[in-house]
Amino acid sequence: MIQCGRELRSIGGSSQSLEEASQKVADFLHEDLTLQPHPHADRASVLTRLFVTRFYSELNEDQKAAARNKLNGDLPVKDFNCLTLIASRGEEPSWNDATQSQNHKAIPLVNADAVNKLPMVASLLKQLGVEVQDIIKPKTEILLDPDKRQSYGVFLVPDALGSPAIPRQEDFVKPYNIKSVIGFGGRLIPGHLFSIILFTRCEISRERADLFRTLALNTRVALLPLLQTQSVSK
Repeated sequence: MIQCGRELRSIGGSSQSLEEASQKVADFLHEDLTLQPHPHADRASVLTRLFVTRFYSELNEDQKAAARNKLNGDLPVKDFNCLTLIASRGEEPSWNDATQSQNHKAIPLVNADAVNKLPMVASLLKQLGVEVQDIIKPKTEILLDPDKRQSYGVFLVPDALGSPAIPRQEDFVKPYNIKSVIGFGGRLIPGHLFSIILFTRCEISRERADLFRTLALNTRVALLPLLQTQSVSK
């Protein structure tokens, strides 16, 4: 974890944008986390993805179209948060370009009902220690609370097969032999959080999953300056 953390922290300084840094993070975790500690071991993760919440008004046109499609073209409020896929690395060629995602390009989080209809997203927020209302209607004073600001959580589904939190059992979990799903992340700036999710071909215990909490902090160190720079430039 010390070695991984060092690698993750260095990514921010060598990147020019949040998207570039995020892709480097996904690439590193996908390539370097293996089932055995030797160069030719199988990768532990079948698919590694990095999400950041962004307001609809901050999305590019392609992402906005994806969010509107999820809402059947209806925008219930003027602006709302979306869980946005900005980096992806996986075993299939189409999984190596976030812009090619069919279902996760921009997931609108317009209200609690919408979030609860997405079992994986709802479980992710809960296990990261994030209140749904904090994402739907972010409040600066809440996110600046010292205890909450330093909260970095871990999301774990130890047995992915048959889990209601993991959809697409027949065309993803079973054929790719997904054993566990682990995610980690936390808050970046008011109104924004990040999460990295790994779909693994190995079983992960809660004890081992808790070690990833440190990697959440290291990833935040890499991403935060780039997100702040983009916010200022806008």
